[in-house]
Amino acid sequence: MDAVLRIYPNQVIRHETFQGQRIPITQIVWLKVTCPQNGSISSFCREFARQLDRALGVDKFERMYSRSKVTRDELEGMIRQHCATYFVGLLVIDEIQRLDLAKTQGAAPLLDFFQDLRDHLKVPSLLIGTYKAVRLFQGELKDARRASESGLIDIERPSSHLDEEWVKFVKRLWTYQWTKKPTAVDDDLLFTLYDLTQGITDILVILFKLAQQRAMFDGTEAVTVDCIRATYDDQLTLLHPAINALRKNTFKSLSAFEDLLPPNRDLIGTSPPTTRDTDLDSRLDALLADHADDVAAAKTAPKTAPRSRGKAAKETPEDDLRSAGTSSNTYEALKQSGVVGDDSLFGNGRGGG
Repeated sequence: MDAVLRIYPNQVIRHETFQGQRIPITQIVWLKVTCPQNGSISSFCREFARQLDRALGVDKFERMYSRSKVTRDELEGMIRQHCATYFVGLLVIDEIQRLDLAKTQGAAPLLDFFQDLRDHLKVPSLLIGTYKAVRLFQGELKDARRASESGLIDIERPSSHLDEEWVKFVKRLWTYQWTKKPTAVDDDLLFTLYDLTQGITDILVILFKLAQQRAMFDGTEAVTVDCIRATYDDQLTLLHPAINALRKNTFKSLSAFEDLLPPNRDLIGTSPPTTRDTDLDSRLDALLADHADDVAAAKTAPKTAPRSRGKAAKETPEDDLRSAGTSSNTYEALKQSGVVGDDSLFGNGRGGG
């Protein structure tokens, strides 16, 4: 981004006259502000003041913004005033993903403040960040709409070592060899550099610089493929996990690095997890399988007599009347127990008559 901004011949234009009239106006063409680590508006305002001092070549705005009794509302008001006074043409806000670290109210207050500058002062703003910054604008529709007003520009890394832009960049970089035995760019070199950097130009520049230092120190004075690989193995060990994740290019590998995980990109292997818990699904499948085995075993097992629902029945004495109901001849049973007398008094019939 710094290289793009340097295309402008002047960051500050001092106008003296306009249409024959003397109008001393100082115009700031662009101003680049790095988002603070804590994502607070106060820290952003002070960083804005430092960049304002740097652009104008003065030393007053940072002291003005750093007064102990100045409130946040006053800081916001000063930014609006100075943006209008110096006719800021473009406000570039870098490292926007740092807003994710804001602990008090989140990123919303500062994002709303940026939008206020755009709406009321008509100051165009350009937000720059890693893939981690994308989720800052996915929580609410208004944030996603604001971020999409000018379109989302995704600077993708090259897809292979034969990518046209990658080849051009490596060839241009290779003109800055300071060793005594310059090497040429061939397919083997292009593949090695891409494999060890996965197309990330910043890592490529670091690897190229360290490889030249190594070649100078060991006396070989040539940046060869072997020299590059040895430099990567010895001096870029902290980057190995990220590079390996980019090689695999799967959601599982890249999810360990929030700033590497692309928001909408086809990845090899697995897709992003859905709302269902895959581990829970597997446990349920195993449970259902065990249940199916139990059902199958129950179907093939021999049938047994039904079990009593209540407590085990006590043995009933022989003279207990309750046992009479189980007899096939209830009348005879009652007669034998003495409940029913001899029916000879009533004739031969049971019911008399």
